[in-house]
Amino acid sequence: MLEREVRLVGREYTVYADESATGERFLGFGALIGSTRAMARAEVVLAEFCDERGLGERSLSWKSCSRRELDRYCDFAAQFDHLNLDFRAMVVDTATYPLKHPPSGAATAEQGFYKFCYFFLRKSLALAVTDPGGFRLVIGATTDQYEFSTEVLETTVAGGLRSEFRVPLELTRVRPSDPRDSRCHQLADVLLGAVTYRFNRTTRDPRGTSHKRGLYAAVRSMVGRDLDIDFLPQECPFNVWGWTPKGRRRWVSRSRGTA
Repeated sequence: MLEREVRLVGREYTVYADESATGERFLGFGALIGSTRAMARAEVVLAEFCDERGLGERSLSWKSCSRRELDRYCDFAAQFDHLNLDFRAMVVDTATYPLKHPPSGAATAEQGFYKFCYFFLRKSLALAVTDPGGFRLVIGATTDQYEFSTEVLETTVAGGLRSEFRVPLELTRVRPSDPRDSRCHQLADVLLGAVTYRFNRTTRDPRGTSHKRGLYAAVRSMVGRDLDIDFLPQECPFNVWGWTPKGRRRWVSRSRGTA
């Protein structure tokens, strides 16, 4: 009887969501997704790795990776391959599809940002979760000073997901630089940074001299393909998606699985 009740209630999932490359042409949304139990196990694995490599309480992120620490960051990113989690990313070409788009209801860039964020999470969770009984959604704070960002986040993203999946949802917003932040969240940041680095490489690193290309190469090697190619929606555990409006062909060059 207990097993049946658990199955009917469903599993709780934890989602660590982040954004990358705000202010650049290709804006990225990313999330590390897994059952709360699997995420807790992954947290232990990543914490042990950081302790063994002398990273201690330091908070890791794509931006904070120095040349001296490149090898440790590459190994940290590669830990994803040993975790029972999904990572999904969506990239928006803001030159073609600007965030501020009043015809679609985004009167400001901030409103457009959260509309894309909600769309990304809704589509990603629909593909990555089964029998959800609830969500713990942790989102990194953005750097913008939009006066009503918290309210828009709650109503557009959290409210929309509650309505879509009809399950309880707990929302937490954290500062990405907080060393008490989850190691899993930091892993999501590093993986998403690799994706947006690839998309924005001509402006971020036009001569290809940045040490960050080494971190990108480590993630690309783990995934087994370039990260600026659309993956099929069902591909997992690592997925990259170039956003396009409904009814239009995928716009990313060399996209996979498109007509």
